[in-house]
Amino acid sequence: MFKNYIKIAWKVLMRRKLYAFVTLFGISLTLTLLFATTVFVDHIFASKGTESKFDRAIFAHTLRMTKRKTEDQSNNPFSYRFVRDYAYKMKTPELVAAYSGANLTNDLVYAYRNGKREPLTMRFTDGNYWQLVDLEFLEGRGYTLDEIEKDDKIVILDRKSREIYFNGEPCVGKTVQLKGVPFRVMGVVENVDAIRFSAYSNIWLPFTHTKHQEWGYFGHLQIAFLAHQQSDISKIQEEFADKLAKLDFSGTHFDSAYAKPKPATMDVWEKHDIYADSLGQFMEIEDVPYLLFGTVILMYLFLPGLNLISLNSTRIMERFPEIGARKSFGATTKHLAIQFMIENIMITLLGALIAGAATFIIIYLINDSGIFFNSQIAPGSRSFIVGIGSALILAILSGVTPSLKLAKTPIVKTLKNSTK
Repeated sequence: MFKNYIKIAWKVLMRRKLYAFVTLFGISLTLTLLFATTVFVDHIFASKGTESKFDRAIFAHTLRMTKRKTEDQSNNPFSYRFVRDYAYKMKTPELVAAYSGANLTNDLVYAYRNGKREPLTMRFTDGNYWQLVDLEFLEGRGYTLDEIEKDDKIVILDRKSREIYFNGEPCVGKTVQLKGVPFRVMGVVENVDAIRFSAYSNIWLPFTHTKHQEWGYFGHLQIAFLAHQQSDISKIQEEFADKLAKLDFSGTHFDSAYAKPKPATMDVWEKHDIYADSLGQFMEIEDVPYLLFGTVILMYLFLPGLNLISLNSTRIMERFPEIGARKSFGATTKHLAIQFMIENIMITLLGALIAGAATFIIIYLINDSGIFFNSQIAPGSRSFIVGIGSALILAILSGVTPSLKLAKTPIVKTLKNSTK
């Protein structure tokens, strides 16, 4: 039975080639936008590459300290004192690592190559950091906590930095000047994708060499907690909350503290945690970033859906003469609705194939252009499945309303419109 519907649908599409082409072009353009977004979202949020362990990790970026009576607040990253006295002593995590953000302007160093000044990003870390991220070492290794405590002036470079300072030659054991201070190169890693917020840098140094000041529990570090398994994440959050409740506030004018480690997928909200948490308290809603991001995604699907509904309605309205004729010869509303739905799914899937090819071309051009530092975006099976699934959902949703509405159109009306 469905073979007959498919044959009829295909004949109809081929009979109106120009109109089918225009419709197919609109659908392909819409789905290309949807597919490309799916690939980019998967590239940003998926735990892979240097962040392959992040599906079982949570991150605390800022500590909020409050004076209950006056409601005075202060929000800052964590100090090493807090990490040492509280975070490192937690028993639930498999690993606790501390490191600075890689987006502070005073964490830049400038090097010169061929007369051109090159800005290089520095990140300050502890020894556990190298067990958290999966960086590919081209030579040497990462430093340990013992080496940090000895105040060794050691440094890890990426391939780009090695090319600038040592013309790409092996450099472990050699010395590099950073802001006038000599550091011994301990290792070299492959360039890191700039979108990897917790792994990206050009230069990595022990946190003991940072120029950032610390005030009590406030400093320049963010904390990562690696769970043995995903089910332990909530236990880590509970233990961390217990640690905050036991903070010693003597010497400060604060009397309470708040911070909630969040999954790696929310790293993109790093700069907005303070505002999101404040908004969440005001609205009495937890995890506001998830709510905002979910709203954006729904709106993004809603707009292509409206576009497809409009295209399908226009395409089917052109079929009034056919609808009237077929109803005159006994075609039922059910038969017409099924045919329109099959046509819609067929042309949408054909548009999805074209959109998939266009998406691969767009991604290739973006990777080749080097617009995003060190980024090599690669469509994976997950983004492909999500893309095709979204296309099918949109095809069904965008076809239901016009198909049912026009299939139910009275014969008289369809014949009247066909004579105009």
